[in-house]
Amino acid sequence: MPLGFAVWALVVIVTGRAVVVRNDLLVGLLMLITGLGLVLVATRVREGRAGVRIAALLWQALLLLAVAGPMWQVGRRLLAAVVAVWAVTTGVAIVKATAGGDPRSPAAGR
Repeated sequence: MPLGFAVWALVVIVTGRAVVVRNDLLVGLLMLITGLGLVLVATRVREGRAGVRIAALLWQALLLLAVAGPMWQVGRRLLAAVVAVWAVTTGVAIVKATAGGDPRSPAAGR
């Protein structure tokens, strides 16, 4: 999703529809960095590395706070509940996927 926002910001700038180019450029850059960070975290979770567990769980917590909370407040309770269940389920899957740890992880030697 953040990578999609980065592409959107680029399209807005290139097509000349940006009201303030600097703002769209910064939003695009921030979304690009966030998206690439999520790709890195997802890759490391897939490898089973426990070191990225906190980053992945933090993203799920942000999803709950930034998306599910406001949805609940404006009355879209079913959609908020679906997002909450999705985030919690993904969090549990992240913990299970990284539970074995990685021998290359610095914490594995302790």
